[in-house]
Amino acid sequence: MEQGSTVDLYVLPERYISKILSLTSPQDACRSSVVSSVFQSAADSDSVWERFLPTDYQQILSSLVSPFPFVFSSKKELYLYLCNNPVLIDNGTKTFALEKCSGKKCYMIGAKELSIVWGDTPQYWNWRPFPESRFSEVAELMKVCWLVVHGRMETRLLSPSTTYVAYLVFKFSDSAYGFGLPPAEVSVKLAAAGGGEEVKEVYLDPIGRHRRQFGMHRRIGGSVML
Repeated sequence: MEQGSTVDLYVLPERYISKILSLTSPQDACRSSVVSSVFQSAADSDSVWERFLPTDYQQILSSLVSPFPFVFSSKKELYLYLCNNPVLIDNGTKTFALEKCSGKKCYMIGAKELSIVWGDTPQYWNWRPFPESRFSEVAELMKVCWLVVHGRMETRLLSPSTTYVAYLVFKFSDSAYGFGLPPAEVSVKLAAAGGGEEVKEVYLDPIGRHRRQFGMHRRIGGSVML
């Protein structure tokens, strides 16, 4: 090949274009589909989107609580569905989804899978259905003086070489109180040998409404759903 010569990608067979696109990202593949009809066909091929799905996606989907509502016509359609529709897995204790731009795994752990101190004591916690939740039951806090919640996730289930963020998802009712002071201690720890631990202090009441009105209360409660 002469120095300075170029290769016209338009003359490459579609299977080669698919191979190249499979080494990029879902976002790049979607963008390339507008280049030409050949690129669109290559970008939509199952060989490309099979690479964007997690390597263990079939194993994950085998633990679905309910089957999919329809049959997917392509791997791309499956990928996009999982980006927009978290699915219940593991007997309804977790949800699984994909991050749209990267295809990284996203999990949500339901309250039933968390370890909640006094969670089985009706005086402190009430377990009930909640229409806005994707899980069959939520943990409704009645009143406690010590809120301790632990959750565990096996790192082998996560996407490798990925920075993850952990969120505590909960909902206040109008009667919630006592969450302003003091700040809660939140930690993320790797259980492996030599694994580090990061500890931060956060306010569970971000708007400060209850902090001003109920900041000196020793107990917290008033219908908070996890």
